[in-house]
Parts: sequence; C-alpha cells; structure tokens
Amino acid sequence: MKKKTLSILGIVSLAIAAFLSTTASQQTADISLSGFLKINTASAECCSTPFNNGRCSALLGRCFADPGSTDCDAFAC
Repeated sequence: MKKKTLSILGIVSLAIAAFLSTTASQQTADISLSGFLKINTASAECCSTPFNNGRCSALLGRCFADPGSTDCDAFAC
C-alpha cells in the first residue's frame, strides 16, 4: 500500500512539474521559424599562417591539406 501511494505521488509530482515548465516556457519564449532558417555565411578564403601546410584552390578559394605545398594553412581557416 505504501509503495503504491509513493508511486502515485511521484507520478503526480512529475506531471505537475512538466505542466508548470511548459506553461512557463510558453509565456516567455517568442520563437519564430524565420530565426531558425537564417544561414550564417562562412569565410572561405585562403589564409596564411607560419604553419602553412596546404594548397589554395584558385577555383573554390579554399585551402586543402597538401603536405608538399606551403600556400596556406588548411587547418586554421
């Protein structure tokens, strides 16, 4: 009997906590779909550091790892 009462009390308290947390988040959050659809622009140019270990692609403007080349740093950009 005691185990059943504690189980019911635990389930009820979890349900109340879930209800209160969802109502609190609905009141304070103004979430719009356009905020999720914004795309961050990335810088894709070749950059040079003292540890150059890559080759800069003229077509893409990106640095690719190439141990024999010293055009740009493939891991810093």
